[in-house]
Parts: sequence; C-alpha cells; structure tokens
Amino acid sequence: MKLLPLSDLRLFVILVLVVTIASARAATDFAPIFDGKSLEGWDGDPRFWRVEDGTIVGETTANNLTERNTFLIWKGGEVADFELIVEFRLRNHNSGIQYRSFPIDGRPWAIGGYQADIAENPEWMGAAYGEAYKGALARRGEKTVVGEDKGDVEVVAQIGDPREILAAIDPKGWNRYHIIARGNHCIQRINGIVTAEFSENAENRLKRGLIALQLHAGEPMKVHFRNIQLRTLEPKDTKEILFLAGKKSHGYNAHEHNAGSLLLARCLNESGLDVIAQVVPEGAWPEPWVGDGKPDSIVMYCDGFTGHMAKEHQDKIQALVNTGVGVACLHFAVEVEPSELGQQFLQWIGGYFEIGWSVNPHWNASFESFPEHPITTGIRPFTIR
Repeated sequence: MKLLPLSDLRLFVILVLVVTIASARAATDFAPIFDGKSLEGWDGDPRFWRVEDGTIVGETTANNLTERNTFLIWKGGEVADFELIVEFRLRNHNSGIQYRSFPIDGRPWAIGGYQADIAENPEWMGAAYGEAYKGALARRGEKTVVGEDKGDVEVVAQIGDPREILAAIDPKGWNRYHIIARGNHCIQRINGIVTAEFSENAENRLKRGLIALQLHAGEPMKVHFRNIQLRTLEPKDTKEILFLAGKKSHGYNAHEHNAGSLLLARCLNESGLDVIAQVVPEGAWPEPWVGDGKPDSIVMYCDGFTGHMAKEHQDKIQALVNTGVGVACLHFAVEVEPSELGQQFLQWIGGYFEIGWSVNPHWNASFESFPEHPITTGIRPFTIR
C-alpha cells in the first residue's frame, strides 16, 4: 500500500472534521489540578502521600505498609465527560489512575471504579481495570464492550500489538497518560499510543465519578505523579468517526481498503484531537455501533460503480444522514451508477464521479462561493490545482 505523506494525512484529518456536521459545544481548557507544591485539593492517608521536587509521591516501606489498596483522592468532585493528563513514574509494583470512581463505604481512602493501570507486571501496564468493580475491562491492545456483570467483556477489535505498545513505555522513567471519557466510551493512551479502549453498554455503567491515584497493597513500592491536568467535555465534544472499508477486490498492495482505513483511523485516534475513529472491514455494517448511539461521520473507502458498498447499505446510510451524520468518500467511493445512487450522493456529498463525463483535468480551480449544504459548513474560499 502506498502511504499518504504526512501533509496529506493532516489534510485528511481536516477533511473528516469538516464533514462532521453534528453541533459541538466548546470544551474547557486544560487546567492543572495539582499545584506542584502541596496536596491542597487532595485527600489521602498522610502516612503514604507527600510532595517532593514538584511531584506527588506515593510510597510504602517495609516498616510502613498498607494493608489494602489506598488512594489519594482529588477533592474537586465528580466528573462525567473529560480528558485527564497525568505524567507518572513507577519504581516498582503496581499503581493506577482512578476515574469515574466511587468511595467504598466504611473504608477511608478506598475507591472503586475505572482504573488506568500502571504496573511493573507487563500483563497489566496500560490496561483498563475495574477496581472493586468489574475486574479487567480491556487488556493492553484491546478494544472491548463491557456488559452488566464481572467478566462480561467482549473483545471487538485489536487496536495494537501488546508487545509493541509496551515497548513504547519507559519502565523506570517518566510516561504520560492521556485518558478520555465521554458517554459510554473510554480511551487510554500512554505516550500518545492508545493502550486500551472500551465502551460500557450496561444500564448500571459508571457515568461520572471521582479522580484518584492508587498505592497498591503488598510489597514496598514507590510511584511519582506530576503535571496533572483536567478538562471537562460537554456532550458530543468528541467526534465519533466510522470508517466503512470495502471488500478486497485486487491483489496485494492495491486497493487496500481495510489497511488504508486502519491507518487513517489510527492517525486520528493518536492525533490528540477530540476524535474517536473505528473501522468496519470487508463491506460490513457495525451491529451494534460501539460508540455512544451513532457516529458523527462515516467515511467510505471502497471500489465504486456496480461494486459500491453503499448499494447494500444505502437505507442505513440515508437514515444516518437524515439525523445529521456527515459522509465522506475516498478513492473510487466517489464513483457510482447515476441511476442507482446518483441522487443520494448529490444529497450526501454534493456530487459524484460519472464514467464518460467526469475527467482528471489539470487547472487552477478557484472556489469563491459555495451552495448551502452541510458539507460546505465552515469552508472558506480557496484555490487548488
């Protein structure tokens, strides 16, 4: 597969965001929730937590162990949809970052809920875990759907090789966790790489909760945290983009619909933008949609004309368009039979490629004004060759 140069990938990211036409409300800016000097705004057992050289230090020793997992809890209250950035350095053993968590009755400084795992044991580093909740939610490299009960977890995709993800994490140095929680969907990244992703579809799912840092019971251990930043998200700030990859139609290294879609989705997911992208391969349709209700945009990358994947799914696509979902097409996905999908494509994307009529010309085309159509929202005059 011929890869797009980085500049083209950036342009593609902009294109996809342009066709994401659902309304968005502004998120707050990132704000520090640790002042770098004290534990003001935090609550934890003073035997185990302190500030040292601008970092929060959690430490147990042979003479000062904790019998149970203990937590340093942020006193800013419960948070629903948010992004959280935390830099961490683990000396040994096990720690984690709690989010959408709840206090455990009768136990001071005890927390249950979602946890972004930090572990010396390579099996758990980067995983999503339900502390005093549902156990393993998504292991490193997994994308899952979590059900009602503990162990009711379905792996719906592999988002990366667990060994390659682990290799990008410094086992003794500083690393950067980036956690995104919106609706029923949570993404965990370390050093810019998605490590685990899950959607909880249960009625009893955690919709909001506390933020906390963990010290694990067991052997003496030490962990550092710094540069802790939080920003809250309003509903639908994060855009959900669904790539529909067409069936394989050519030999190796040609018309790589699935590989190309995976590459572009990965670029979006690792871009730092408020975007969640996933891929449905081989001309299929997602059943059910893994995100929060429906995507904001769909992107079709497939062969065209008589073999166009939209012929099979046009009623479903039309139903999404009717609710404001954006549509983008790549490669031969812009080529349709006028009698079959022509009118739909005029509505969905404003035009289509027609054999015997459309050509591949070379000239400087200036666009000064645009028709009133969802795809033109926010576009300024431009010239292309």
